[in-house]
Amino acid sequence: MFFFDFLGTGIFNSDGPNWKEQRATASHLFSVRELKSMLEVFTKHAKSVVDILLNSNEETVDVQDLFQRYTLDSFGEIALGVDIGSLHSSDVPFALAFDKINMLTVIRLTNPLWKVMRKLKISGTNERELSDAVKFADDYVNKIIQIRKSEISTDHQDLISLYLRFIDPNRKDKEDSHLRDFVMNFVIAGRDTTAALLTFTFLELSRNPQVLEKLMEEIESTLHGEIPEYEKIKNMKYLKAVLDETLRLYPPVPFNGRDAVEDDILPNNVFIPKHTRIAYSLYVIGRLEKYWENPLEFRPERFLEGKSMKHNQFMPFNWGNRLCLGQNMAYIEAKVLVCVVLQKLRLTDGPKEINFTPGATIRADGGVPLRIVKRF
Repeated sequence: MFFFDFLGTGIFNSDGPNWKEQRATASHLFSVRELKSMLEVFTKHAKSVVDILLNSNEETVDVQDLFQRYTLDSFGEIALGVDIGSLHSSDVPFALAFDKINMLTVIRLTNPLWKVMRKLKISGTNERELSDAVKFADDYVNKIIQIRKSEISTDHQDLISLYLRFIDPNRKDKEDSHLRDFVMNFVIAGRDTTAALLTFTFLELSRNPQVLEKLMEEIESTLHGEIPEYEKIKNMKYLKAVLDETLRLYPPVPFNGRDAVEDDILPNNVFIPKHTRIAYSLYVIGRLEKYWENPLEFRPERFLEGKSMKHNQFMPFNWGNRLCLGQNMAYIEAKVLVCVVLQKLRLTDGPKEINFTPGATIRADGGVPLRIVKRF
């Protein structure tokens, strides 16, 4: 409801047959072959991040802002086949519209009159600004859809082209509105969540030099100063553990919920009537002593000790039928950026305290400033 203007009937805003159909189609777009081609995109934009940091005249950088631009450019190219360019300019229209949509949609959560204001669309109000921003983003994406539909070719590996080649041309989701919803859902999922993972990974690395040192040993012994390759970074176990430990403490989607479609009984024998909404907090679960020894300690080794783990104590990518299709892609994108950055510099002196901004994804209020230290 809150997110319909932007997400439409896309996979993250749907249930039932529509969700199943999109899920089945999208599952074919994240094969190993596609992941390998995505790695090239991630590497290109990670190098741009390093160039920005090395050439910065500032002593510090807000990594939250920087990584949001990295993931937007990366996933924008993967989904749309174009370089949005937000890493190279702070006033790219699509990036500005995207940020405004995110911000204003979250504001709806605290405004009981948003539906009324949405109908009125009075100039100068949040709902009018949101409507204008969504229209701009729609026009931007729809132009690209028209181009891709007119030149369907195996040379294009963006998600729009893959989707058009995969589905039956007579199916209704060939329509522009379905393609638009499909693309927008994956762009917003690929941008904010992975940016959050990277932001808090570097924050914790700045606070835990012993973890950084151990991670650097794995990066150097695995890559030997070369650009990341798929098979090599896929098998970097300590880096994976560092990312998992970050996901435990800072789950990108800190709160989630489900509606009961029928009467049900939870594993703890609590009866849940039909239409009841159940909410849960991954942020809280990741910090419970019931599940984690010394839960506030950043210790990646806990994911390498081989201890049995209940599925419900660690599920940053959801669970069951709703397991995130982009899970492997997110790990690859994060691994590439971490490796490329740490081969050239360090980001240190992270703030001791972080306040969070309310929203659908975890976000630090005021950003996360880190000091840039060049290695060479």
